[in-house]
Amino acid sequence: MSSLLSQQRTVRSPARLLTFYVVLHPFIDILTFLGVQAKMFVTVGNAVRTLFLAAAVLYVLCCGSFKGRKLLLIYLGAVTAYLMAFCGLHLWAGGFLSCAQNLMEAIKVFYFPYMAAFLYALYQKERFVVPDWAMAATGAGYCVVILLAYLTGTSYISYNAGYGYCGWFFSANDVSAMILLTAPLLLYLCMLRMGSEKRVWVMVLAGFLSASLVFSAAFIGTKLLYLGVLLYLLCALIWLLVRFFTKREKPLLRRAALVVALCAALLGLYPVSPLNDYMQDIYVPMSGDDQAAFEESQRIKGLIEVDRAKAFREYEEAARGTWLGDRMEESPLLRRVDWLLSRRLTMVAPVMEEYGKAGLSEKLLGMGYVFVKKNHKLDISHMIEMEGPSMLLRHGVLGFALYYLPFVLLSLYLVGKFLRHLLRNLQDLRYCSLFYSVVMAFATSMVVGHVLAPPCTSLMAALLYEKLLLRSLEEEPDIFTAAKKRAER
Repeated sequence: MSSLLSQQRTVRSPARLLTFYVVLHPFIDILTFLGVQAKMFVTVGNAVRTLFLAAAVLYVLCCGSFKGRKLLLIYLGAVTAYLMAFCGLHLWAGGFLSCAQNLMEAIKVFYFPYMAAFLYALYQKERFVVPDWAMAATGAGYCVVILLAYLTGTSYISYNAGYGYCGWFFSANDVSAMILLTAPLLLYLCMLRMGSEKRVWVMVLAGFLSASLVFSAAFIGTKLLYLGVLLYLLCALIWLLVRFFTKREKPLLRRAALVVALCAALLGLYPVSPLNDYMQDIYVPMSGDDQAAFEESQRIKGLIEVDRAKAFREYEEAARGTWLGDRMEESPLLRRVDWLLSRRLTMVAPVMEEYGKAGLSEKLLGMGYVFVKKNHKLDISHMIEMEGPSMLLRHGVLGFALYYLPFVLLSLYLVGKFLRHLLRNLQDLRYCSLFYSVVMAFATSMVVGHVLAPPCTSLMAALLYEKLLLRSLEEEPDIFTAAKKRAER
């Protein structure tokens, strides 16, 4: 009886709400896209995620005692105090409008540490983490929507020149990051079903979801997603073969066959994919090796009318005369790196220059996101997608130390734990899949971005880090067992 009551209490806990919230992400982003198209001041995504963040913080404050609560509250207090100082600095330096704009951007970015604190508190109280199927369902939702939108001819275009299809979602980069983070768990569960499931409809569903993922990786048009999924499939094949030669389990051969088929499909789609067209028409000419081809690529008109040649000139003019801009002029290697990073070094150059000349307060608290003419010579509002440099420049030494340094240290710790027993861990496909997602989250955040800054992807990253940490510590939670143990105390 006590076990039944504890299970009922658990079902009503915030853990179930969190699971529901995770699964709903594709639908929230569809409504957000419609709101942006309708030019709504507050979109569904902004409203729902802000309310959930407020509820998460309230839960941490009011849920009662748990292991590590004092240290967690000290950390959250330090983060909150930093944000208040950050807003105070930009209120004094730029006025109310500058303060409000900087606060809005900062809340989106700092969604990650607050949600990570909520996940820690929820685990300590309920011994619960969001199940694998929920995160896989989230990734599957994005992929199926992209496929359906393409088949019905209603897809939004990923890039303004008409390359790629991102379904009924607004940002191709954010959606690519969401799919990349959840793809390993989705493919892991599909392989699991294909290797042991006897029901035909389940195997058909697993095949369809795998196919929709492969289609999205090829047709959304981003290099990161395509290469990320392809690399995971190649790694999964190695992991399966390692386990097969160790355990000699027959279902592993069926799973390996699925992986080979998906690899072949992904490679076969590339020549006819928008990604191939983008690479040939835009990305390769952007290297500058062929000036005529580069100038020709600049003249390609977009579906959304944007003068891309003008945009490139603006970025280059903003970078000219800066320390980083001058280094790129002198170094062919830096120019090649800038091309590989899709001109991200060029974009960061003016903000880095202003940060170097800034006073102590801006070096400690950050330059913010808003260009204020009386304070800055160069426009600091240029996009910085690489989240490590962005955190240092936008939020200063204190913001970087509170936010990004723990993220880096935890990433290195998890890598070390995995490598410590490498041969044993390579036989655990779930462990390898979680590890791959976390490594991609860390690497993508440093190099490309769109992992920690958007609230949707930062929640996925926090969930993956939690799952991998628990798996690394060999502490697999079971909510009902934990609830029963608490009731018996």
